[in-house]
Amino acid sequence: MTRTAYLIGHDISHSLSPPIYRAAFGALGIDATYDLFDVEAQDLGLAEAALHKPDTIGANITMPHKFWAVSIADDIDDTARACGAANLLVVTSGRIQARNTDALAIAALLGEHGEHISRSLALLTGAGGAAVAGLWALTQVPPRELVIAARRPEAAEALAATARGALRSSVSISTRSLDQLDDSIGTVGVAIQATPLGMHDPNEDALARMTIPPDSLIYDLVYRREGYTALQRRALASGALVVDGAGHLFQQAMPTFQAFTGQEPPRSVMQEALMAQIGRAPLLWDRENS
Repeated sequence: MTRTAYLIGHDISHSLSPPIYRAAFGALGIDATYDLFDVEAQDLGLAEAALHKPDTIGANITMPHKFWAVSIADDIDDTARACGAANLLVVTSGRIQARNTDALAIAALLGEHGEHISRSLALLTGAGGAAVAGLWALTQVPPRELVIAARRPEAAEALAATARGALRSSVSISTRSLDQLDDSIGTVGVAIQATPLGMHDPNEDALARMTIPPDSLIYDLVYRREGYTALQRRALASGALVVDGAGHLFQQAMPTFQAFTGQEPPRSVMQEALMAQIGRAPLLWDRENS
C-alpha cells in the first residue's frame, strides 16, 4: 500500500514541498507520496478525515492552520505545546501527534549565533503560527531586547504577553504595529520575519522603513520560486547574514522526513530537489556572493 503524507494549508499551490519529499521517498525506495491538501478553515473536517485514513503517515501544516493542528492532536510534544501551534502531524497506529519543527529549525539556526543575539535587539514580525515558532526559538537563544510587530496591535501585545512569561525579566519587550516600524526602535541585530509579506508580491517588505546593518542576522520565512523577496535582496546587499524561506524549509524538512519514515533523510537528494525548483541554493546564513 502506498503511504501518503500531505501539506495541509490554504493557497498553497506555490509550495516547494512535494518534489522534495517525493525525491527522498524514491531515493530510499519507500512506497510513499506527498500531496497538497488545500483547504479553507470551514472544511478542515475533510483534512482531519484524511489524516485518519489507513494509508496516511502524517502532514505538514502551513498557513493558516497551525493552531488548528494542535486542537485535533491526540498527543502534543513539548515544543508544540509551548507554541500552541504545530507545523507537523505524525500519524502512528491511528493516533495523531503534533510537533513543531519550525520552532526547532529556527532555534538551531539562531543557536549558531547565540553570542551575537545575546547582545542584540531582536525584531519579530507577525503574530501567527510562524511567529510563535520564532518566539519559542528566541526563548532558547534570548536577545538583549525584543520588539514584536504585527499588523494588528492587539495581536502583537498578546504575543508580547507570552514573551514576558517565557523570557527572563532582564529582556526588554515592546510592541509596534507593522505600519509604525522604522529605525526609531533601535539598531536591529537579528530579525525574524514571519509575516507573508513578499510571498505574492516580491516588492513587499515588512522592514521597508528600516536600515539593515551589515552585521545583522535576517531570518525571513518567506520563499519564492524565482529570486528573492525585497527584504532578502536588501539584506544580502547590506552584507547581512540571511536565512530565506527555502533555507528554513530545508532545515525543518530533515526532522520531518525522519518523523514520517523513521529513516535518516537523504539530505543531498532533498537539497537537489529544492534547488531544481528555485534555481539556486537555499540561503542558510549566507551573504551575497558567499
